[in-house]
Parts: sequence; structure tokens; C-alpha cells
Amino acid sequence: MLWSLYEKDQALGIIDPSLKEFNKDEAFRVICVALLCTQGSPHQRPPMSKVVAMLTGEVEVAEVVTKPSYVNEWLLRDGNQSYVTSSYSGSTATDFRSSS
Repeated sequence: MLWSLYEKDQALGIIDPSLKEFNKDEAFRVICVALLCTQGSPHQRPPMSKVVAMLTGEVEVAEVVTKPSYVNEWLLRDGNQSYVTSSYSGSTATDFRSSS
């Protein structure tokens, strides 16, 4: 699950392993924007104009700090927190912002 990988600073572990070459900064940007768009409350989600600006690099991607409560409820209901695993150890949100 992406949230689990993100919390372990391994968000890029969600990338298809058959994709051998990709821009890690851009991939991490897209992942962070996606996480922002999954917030439980509509008021916590960015408007589409800001999403586009974040994806194109016009504005900085806000830090993702809140895991939506529905994710925790889903994990508790299914009892499965480890169906996605990865050995990737990549950039964190802090690393991404400092390299921009």
C-alpha cells in the first residue's frame, strides 16, 4: 500500500519494477500529489488548478502529513498492512523539496 511505503520513506517502491529508467524526482512529485488528492476531507485536498501547477512544477508540492482515516479503517477491516513490499530506499518529501 502506498501509504505504508510513504511512511517508510519508500514511496518510489510503488513504481513498476520493469520500468528501468525514470526521473525519480518527477515520480516522487506525482506520488505526493496523488496522496494529497486522497485526503479524506474535500477541504484538505488541493483544487485541480493547484494539482496541475504542482505536477508541472510551477508550485512546490505541499508536504503530505495526514493519512486519511478511511485508510486506517480499511487496514483494520482487512487486517493486511503488508501486501506491497519493496526494497527501494529513496527520497523523502524533505529530500525532494531540497533538491528542487
